[in-house]
Amino acid sequence: MIEIKKNQPIISHLQYDKGLQFRGEIELITGRGYFDIEKNTESESENEYKKNPGKKLSSLGYYFAPGSIVYYEIALNWNGTMIFANNK
Repeated sequence: MIEIKKNQPIISHLQYDKGLQFRGEIELITGRGYFDIEKNTESESENEYKKNPGKKLSSLGYYFAPGSIVYYEIALNWNGTMIFANNK
């Protein structure tokens, strides 16, 4: 885990929280998937994977953009996601 100190630019997207002070941009992000993970079972997902790659969109979310400055300590996880350092 890599820690990003207060007042340093973030290097990955971080989920937006309207209660935080920041300087930078907010982006609306969604992703594409092979199946709707909330509706399909594992066996159904295998068939959807083969038939409809990228057809399903994940739910939208607001995120602080990379390069934004969030006035809190942040940590970068092994998988590229960022979290608040006190949530490790």
